[in-house]
Amino acid sequence: MKKTLLTLGLVASAMMAQATVYTVYEKNSGKDWSGSKESAFTTTVDVNGETFTLTYDKADNKSNDLRNPGTEKYSWRLYKSTSMSIESADVVMKGIRFTIDNADSGKYAVEGTTGTGWTGTLDKSAFTYTFNNAAGSQEFTFGATTGQVRITKIEVSTEEFEAGETPVDPVDPDPAETTSVKSIAETIALADGTKVKVDYQTIVAFVNGKNCFVQDAAGDFIQIYNANSYAVNDIIPAGWDATYKYYNNVTPELTDATLPESTEKGEFKPAVVAASTITNDMVNSVIAVKDVELAEASPATKDNFTGTSEGTTLSLRNNYGLESVAAGTYNLTLLVQVYKGELSLYVINYDADVNSTGVEAVEVIEGAAEYYTLQGVKVANPEKGLYIRVAGGKATKIAVK
Repeated sequence: MKKTLLTLGLVASAMMAQATVYTVYEKNSGKDWSGSKESAFTTTVDVNGETFTLTYDKADNKSNDLRNPGTEKYSWRLYKSTSMSIESADVVMKGIRFTIDNADSGKYAVEGTTGTGWTGTLDKSAFTYTFNNAAGSQEFTFGATTGQVRITKIEVSTEEFEAGETPVDPVDPDPAETTSVKSIAETIALADGTKVKVDYQTIVAFVNGKNCFVQDAAGDFIQIYNANSYAVNDIIPAGWDATYKYYNNVTPELTDATLPESTEKGEFKPAVVAASTITNDMVNSVIAVKDVELAEASPATKDNFTGTSEGTTLSLRNNYGLESVAAGTYNLTLLVQVYKGELSLYVINYDADVNSTGVEAVEVIEGAAEYYTLQGVKVANPEKGLYIRVAGGKATKIAVK
């Protein structure tokens, strides 16, 4: 009889120790965070009826503007000398687990300091940082001290985490429904994080690594972020699932996509637009701008530079490792992006069209070669750049290096 009672007592004790685990943060969650990059961000999340307040504070960091954790695609960047906290009015927390970004071979899995009562164990092989507090607390704080910590997920437990334990999140009682969308315009009108059924066809305008930029029948663009094997001009059929994301409150994207095979080709032609009409609303668009003058050679590495078209200065970037071109006038194919609220036009292609450079009525002189700028100005000793060479009754365009 005593043995039976002892067994029942052990079962009861085990039941009492059953942990409840709450996921209070995940990358690219779309949660609303208030505050500013200069001081702090904060948000309140509800997980299965329990409320948690998360705060990201600039603290003693003097060199970095904070990044909004709610819109981070890859990880919450907890910079050195910044701090974060988790508070709950109702849940007594005994375990906290960070899942850390494994980028750059664990470069961002580093130690920090915690509040009173908490002890932490960093497991670089598993990319986890586990914190326990035997007495329990309704507040947890962590400060990054030895380097930047990049967090992809935070779990809170009502019991201490054990080494090697893999916690299971409570089942979401209200899984998100899928919304059918018939166009890109319908897609980007949805709330961030909406699960969608893409019931419209698109054509591929540009592909760069995992990023695929597509256009629908209405001429609108969206970015698909997913591993893909598409090429420009591929037609992507309708009828696939994805999640709509509004990355950094700037860039519409479709992520977590189950992409279908393309079995049809089209012909994408970028619209020719005036430089003065390009706005932030055109983000993700692949466009063409004619007669862009580069005062200097373009960079051969990833870098920013400028060009001018019809009196408008364009902020350009060689983001795709294109070879440098000489100073001159070009028709550019561009991808419209927005960085820190400002337009940044990524060059896809330089197309130097001599017929659109403004060279008019260049007199052909027999005998020795003569040189003219692309604007038709005669040059005695051409230096580095793009020129028109006239010799033997023939005009040709050359690059002087």
